[in-house]
Amino acid sequence: MLNAQQEYVNVISRHQVIQKDKNGKAWMIMGVMDLSPDQTPMERIKRTIINRKTGEILASAVVPADQQLIKREKEILLLIRQGFLSKEIAYKLNLSIYMVNNHRKNILATLNVDNVIEAINRAESFGILY
Repeated sequence: MLNAQQEYVNVISRHQVIQKDKNGKAWMIMGVMDLSPDQTPMERIKRTIINRKTGEILASAVVPADQQLIKREKEILLLIRQGFLSKEIAYKLNLSIYMVNNHRKNILATLNVDNVIEAINRAESFGILY
């Protein structure tokens, strides 16, 4: 997280479902964030999902710093996953098709993959897309 001095600090963030709707989907979630006692510089983002009832670790991933996508790249990758073409994404996001294609190239390079299917799979495995 970026602090007021424009320096990155490590934080611990915890979220818990408080209530679910009639379909079992979370609609009320409580979140708590605090400074981590370990402030050694990190090259990766670490996340772990734990089932609080059973203690089972459901997912754990470390996203290498050089494989983190910017907000616009995530947005474009989500739209690609939904089946949108580059020209449709350009129209939807009010971008030129050249900008969308440039972001697509950056996504492949950042995630070190050869095609968008691999990019989507890698991003999902890192927890970048949900």
